[in-house]
Amino acid sequence: MRQHCFSFTDALFADEELRARLTEAFWMNVDVPANPDEECWLWTGGLSKLGYGVFFPHKIRLAFPTLKLSYRANRLAAMLALGKPLPVGLIVRHSCDNPPCCSFKHLILGTDQQNSDDMKERKRALYGERNHATHLTTDDVRSIRATYAVGGVSMPQLARQFGVTYNAVFMMIHNHTWKGV
Repeated sequence: MRQHCFSFTDALFADEELRARLTEAFWMNVDVPANPDEECWLWTGGLSKLGYGVFFPHKIRLAFPTLKLSYRANRLAAMLALGKPLPVGLIVRHSCDNPPCCSFKHLILGTDQQNSDDMKERKRALYGERNHATHLTTDDVRSIRATYAVGGVSMPQLARQFGVTYNAVFMMIHNHTWKGV
């Protein structure tokens, strides 16, 4: 877990002029819709690979111009709404499941575990073939399970045949992974 230390966010909340300048620059990058109570407030600046808004304070020379810092827009929106840095160990979750959203009404403080639980509950987790890191298809998993069930082929042999680890085969055979197959 990250330890709290003096940072840009500490400076932001210690200096009213800096906070005012940052707040103005930040909200210039947010599209607040006609119905702000219900719709998402979308970040119009840069986005990360995962679609989250990214804010670069050094690019507008607000503070620490030599440090190339970036902050997720939803985190900064939450801090500006709270008027203080986020408590150590907490993250900002989206109730709307829309990564570029900066609406205060859609942002919730929580833990990594709560965020993971949200993802699973809302079926946003990348299981099976949707997971970019997988080497297998649903048909491969069915074949591995069926071959192992018949007998005569060990898990290490199946792992070599399908180009995965023994642990991957063990986990799928014992239904710890690929549960929906």
